[in-house]
Amino acid sequence: MSLRTQETNVRTACKKKSARRRIYPLQMKDFDGNSVAVQRTISYIVRSHRAGSQGLLADVQRAVWSLNSSLPLADVRTFQEIFDKSLARTSFTLAMVAIAGAMALLIGWWEFTA
Repeated sequence: MSLRTQETNVRTACKKKSARRRIYPLQMKDFDGNSVAVQRTISYIVRSHRAGSQGLLADVQRAVWSLNSSLPLADVRTFQEIFDKSLARTSFTLAMVAIAGAMALLIGWWEFTA
């Protein structure tokens, strides 16, 4: 089955307007002196009011397996889980900067009153 045929089947199964195509080229050659390993994967995002429910997951599995029964669904997550994970490092950094700022104010106040 060609990629074009699979794309047509997915569009027909969804019966919605087609998704916008986006291509993200590899931006860096190495990271911290190590070469970057590239995994070739395909990700699909399903927007539904049933997000996070087992019923939606079962429906998506049936739709995918009706096209190709050997395709697994892996790392199924809600957008909120992806969003929270992407902000984890930023939130930690913000908390550390806030603690450092509070300590600097405390030391400054201590020196000023002494």
